[in-house]
Amino acid sequence: MKIWSYSQSHRIDGEGKLVEKANKFFEACEVHGNSMDSVRTYVFGLMRFFHWIKSDWTKFEKFTQKDLQDWMASMKKEGLKPNSINQRLNC
Repeated sequence: MKIWSYSQSHRIDGEGKLVEKANKFFEACEVHGNSMDSVRTYVFGLMRFFHWIKSDWTKFEKFTQKDLQDWMASMKKEGLKPNSINQRLNC
């Protein structure tokens, strides 16, 4: 998976249901007037999340409170600051 940019758009290059749904989300963000910086931040945040769940759609569908706590703990272990963790959670 990688990020690609074209003109004023940012997307995730890859295959699968997660990538498809994420790219639709990014398109909706652009249509609603989110800044390009915001969309780029969302793209990066979701890519990191997809890597964490190993791009597994079934894991995404069954994501639990425990999974959320585990993901937050892994971001803290990576050394991310609270603002960065919150930014990814908002996405």
